Amino acid sequence: MKLSRVTLISILFCLSGFMTAQNISPEIINGFKNGNITQIQEYFAETLTIDIKVLGINKSNVKKAQAIEELKKFFEAYSTIDFKIIHTGERNNSSYAIGKLITNEGEYRITIFFKKISEQYLIDQIKIEASN
Repeated sequence: MKLSRVTLISILFCLSGFMTAQNISPEIINGFKNGNITQIQEYFAETLTIDIKVLGINKSNVKKAQAIEELKKFFEAYSTIDFKIIHTGERNNSSYAIGKLITNEGEYRITIFFKKISEQYLIDQIKIEASN
């Protein structure tokens, strides 16, 4: 009987994580995994300015085109090998995802912040930091 309760709790815990992760489009995950900015840029907010921090260089309140260019430069400099989401969270009309990006130059922590706009979660901020 205890085993079935533990199993049920484990299943519910996994489902709650899956439900939060549903706010993250598979195209975003695949875009980071493949180093494909085209798949990611579709989810940048049009009407908002975006903060992007790439390896310590912080660019605040940039327009979508500049954010795309900064991320494109990163992908050109670092060939991606794999990307996995390791944690997600949600509060009110925003959510975030933390992932691990493996490149030819090492591992990076990717933090993506989303804002809910017209019933869709769009990227508001991206941080790329070297893993310790």
